Amino acid sequence: MNKATVLLKNTLLLAMSNIILRLLALCFQSYLAAQIGAENLGLFGKISSVSVVFATISISGVRFGTTRLVAEEEGYGNKNPRSLMRCAFIYSLVFGLVSGFVLYFGAEVLSRYWVMNSSATVALRIMAISMPFIAFGSVAEGYFTAKQKVLRLIVIEILAQLLRIAFVVF
Repeated sequence: MNKATVLLKNTLLLAMSNIILRLLALCFQSYLAAQIGAENLGLFGKISSVSVVFATISISGVRFGTTRLVAEEEGYGNKNPRSLMRCAFIYSLVFGLVSGFVLYFGAEVLSRYWVMNSSATVALRIMAISMPFIAFGSVAEGYFTAKQKVLRLIVIEILAQLLRIAFVVF
């Protein structure tokens, strides 16, 4: 296959996966609204917003950095950049743990002053535990993007979304 065909195929796969992920999110929001009601859905949205801020700190550019460095290494002929991936995972572990610790130990203050509902403390602490895993997932996404393994990337993203949904449901 030539590069244009590969690019088109990968673009279509990513677009389809994006549509599937958005449909999953829509179905989950509908399910959640039916289960917990509108008021608690609003609280869930506020808690999710706080979590997204800390997830952004947790990933802190590691996906883009991993993609760029792995592609660059491959351009130099290094097909298996183990030391680079080890560094990326250590980087993501540090940022994931720092953001998780700040969220965990700041959950009470955040729930009181940002979410404005003290019952959100436990949910924020539970979400804090996921921060290193979010960072690790970002490294994996960067690696698969650089290696042009889009189908694996899509499977990881869909599985991650399904795991998030299952985690919230339970």
